[in-house]
Amino acid sequence: MNRMCASGGERPMRVVASFPALVAVALLGASLLIAGGGCEPSTWTYRTSDGFTIHADLATPAGDGPWPLVVLAHDLRTDRSAWAPLVPDLVAEGWAVVAFDLRGFGQSTAEAASPAELKESDRANLSRDFLATLDAAGGIAGIDTSRVAIVAAGLSVNPAVQVASERSSVRALALIAGLITESEEMFLLEHGDLPLLLVASTSDARDPGLMRQYASRMTGRGQRYVEIDSETSWRGVDGLAAPTGLAEHLLLFLQENFPAPSESSPASTKR
Repeated sequence: MNRMCASGGERPMRVVASFPALVAVALLGASLLIAGGGCEPSTWTYRTSDGFTIHADLATPAGDGPWPLVVLAHDLRTDRSAWAPLVPDLVAEGWAVVAFDLRGFGQSTAEAASPAELKESDRANLSRDFLATLDAAGGIAGIDTSRVAIVAAGLSVNPAVQVASERSSVRALALIAGLITESEEMFLLEHGDLPLLLVASTSDARDPGLMRQYASRMTGRGQRYVEIDSETSWRGVDGLAAPTGLAEHLLLFLQENFPAPSESSPASTKR
């Protein structure tokens, strides 16, 4: 994983992994290579239950934790590097952050050479990439995987909702663009107390129409819809590379609905 540094130098990020944690991750079929001090590049890889090797970037605040975990999942046209502009701000707030490449994207591969684009048969298994990420992160000292927020864009929206329906540890969801299936919509409607942010760009011809139909029905206490109007044309994670306000909306949503506890704060209860 590439270690990313917080701006300003006040709360530098670091990668942590105790020896017992490394053993735990290895038992999951993962390997974690940690570089020395500063911001030297490191690599984090782990295996899914169906044989894919996932590559990820992990960043944590200074200190020993525990830190709640924010998982960042990219869309069809990008890879994990697209989240880099957002990571320093998240870490500065006190969250551990992992951004990973979905199978067939970036550096993530299958046991054999991966196709350049996902096959339809692979799409149904994308949730395995998320589950492997959560399980591997659970073996790293200081990361509290009982408190997880997922920020997903486009292709990652569906598996993000699927994982939220399977893991009560997922406490917040931010979905940027994408098409939600009927079963996923039912889950979100039935769990109106699960903080949910739906984001669309007015510069995209399709997304606002899709997201509005969900937003009109998802009126739970923690559910909201944001339609961002900007002069820059963007979709999905692309909005982080331009002054669109996307990063600010995501950060505010997480601050309000998934706050990182201070050292003196009691642990949060599960939903």
